[in-house]
Amino acid sequence: LEETITVTGEASTVDVQSVVSQKVVTRDVLDAIPTGSKSVVNLGVLIPGVVVNNQDVGGSAFTSSQIAIHGGRAGEQQLLYDGMMYNNGQGRGGQYTAIATNDGTVQEISLETGGLGAESEMSGIRTNVVPKEGGNTWKGTLAGAFTNDTLQSDNLTDEFIAQGLLTVNTVHKIYDINPGFGGPIVRDRLWFYTSVRAWSAQQYVAGMFYNKSPVPWRYEADTTQPALNIETNGNESLRLTWQAAAKHKITGQYQYGQQDRPFYGYSLGQTLASPEAAYASKSIPSYLGQVGYNSPLTSRVLLEGGAAVANKNFFTFLQPVAGNNPSYQESSTGNFWGNSRSTYGQNANWQMNTRASVSYITGSHNAKVGFTFQHQESYTTQDISYNGTLLTLLNGQPRSVTVWATPLYLREINKANVGHFAQDQWTVRNLTLNLGLRYDSFNSYVPEHVMGPGPHVPTRNVTFAPVYDVPNWKDTSPR
Repeated sequence: LEETITVTGEASTVDVQSVVSQKVVTRDVLDAIPTGSKSVVNLGVLIPGVVVNNQDVGGSAFTSSQIAIHGGRAGEQQLLYDGMMYNNGQGRGGQYTAIATNDGTVQEISLETGGLGAESEMSGIRTNVVPKEGGNTWKGTLAGAFTNDTLQSDNLTDEFIAQGLLTVNTVHKIYDINPGFGGPIVRDRLWFYTSVRAWSAQQYVAGMFYNKSPVPWRYEADTTQPALNIETNGNESLRLTWQAAAKHKITGQYQYGQQDRPFYGYSLGQTLASPEAAYASKSIPSYLGQVGYNSPLTSRVLLEGGAAVANKNFFTFLQPVAGNNPSYQESSTGNFWGNSRSTYGQNANWQMNTRASVSYITGSHNAKVGFTFQHQESYTTQDISYNGTLLTLLNGQPRSVTVWATPLYLREINKANVGHFAQDQWTVRNLTLNLGLRYDSFNSYVPEHVMGPGPHVPTRNVTFAPVYDVPNWKDTSPR
C-alpha cells in the first residue's frame, strides 16, 4: 500500500496593516529554550535590542529585574497578568512585582516592544502573561532543574590570587521544582488549573567572608566562611474558569507567594559587606487575586473586563548575629562589617486595578474603546543600626561618625490613575490607518505625618500637614 503526499508551502505575507512590534512566546517555545527562571524579563532579552539590568544565566538571576528597548526607561516596563497589572504598590516597571510568577501557570507570554496603541499607558515594553485555564481533559506537567558548583568552571587565576582575590562569584546551588495539574470540575461548564513552584538561587560573593576578628573595629576574613547570597521563592496558584453561558465566561485566579532573601544587601549591590552587615528581607504577605469576564456579544463585538488586587510587604531587617552592634567601614577599601549601613524597615504596599473594553472588528475596522483604573498605597519605615549611628575608619583609625534622625516613616497614596482610550485600525483598499486617542488622569497625595522622638532627636514631636496633588496630572495624547 502506497500513498503519495504533496506538501507545498508559501512565505507568510508581511503584515502591512498593524504597526505593533510584538513577540508571542508559546508554551512549546517556553519549554524548549534554556532561559533559567523563564520570567518575562529572561524571555525579553532574547529579542534584539532589549537590555536588562540583571542578566539571568541558568536561573542564577534574582527576581528584581527589568528590561527596556530602544533607549527607553526600564521603569516603564508594563507587567500584565491576564491583561491586568501585577505590580506592587511602590512603583511600576519589572522591578516592582507583587509576586514572583509561577511558570507552571503560564500558557504563553506576549511582549510588545514598539508601535503601542492607545491602550498602552506608557511607552515601555508591554508584557502580558496568558495563564492556563484547564479544560475537559485531565492534564498535568512537571518541570525541574538543579545545578551546583561541581557543574561550573573556575576562573580564579593565579594572577587574581596574587592580587588578593581569594574567591570569585560561583554557584553554590540552584534548584527549581514546578508541578501543575488541571481538568474539569463540571464538564463543559467549570474547570480548574493549579500549580505550585519552589525555586532558589544560592551564589558565593567574590572576595567576601565573615569577620573572625575578636576586636569589633577590626576586620579579619574568615576564609572558611565565604559570603553566600540566597534568594528562595515559592508560589501556589489556583485558577477557576466558569462558562456561565454560551457567550459569557468568568475567570478567577489567586496566587500566594513566599520570598526569603537572608542576605538581601548583596542583591542591591552591597558586595563589599561582610555577611553579618548585609541586611535580610522577607516578603509577608505576597499575593495576587483577580477576576475576569469576556463575552463575544456578536461575531463582531467583544466585551472584556476584569479587576485585580496585589499586596506585598518586603520588609528588611538586620542579621540576627549582628544585633544592634555598630557598623564599621574602612574608607581605604570601602569594605564594611559589624552591621548594615543601610536603612531597614517596612515596605508595605498594595494596589488594585480594573479594566473594561469593547472591541468592534469588521473587515475594514479593528476598533477598541475602554478604560483602566488603578489605586495604590505605600508605607515605608526607616531605621539605622546602633541607635542611628555609623562609624567610619581610615587605615584602621577613627575618621568620622554619621548620625541619623531615625526612626522615620513615609506614607504615599496614589488616589486614582485613570486612563480612557479609543483606537481603530482602519483599512481602505491598500491604505491602513492606525489611529488612537488616550486621556490620562493621575492624582496622588501624601497624608498627614507625625514624627516622634528618636535616639538623636529626643525632643522631636513634629506634625507635617497633608500635601495634596503631588502630582495632579491630566494628559491627552494622540497615537
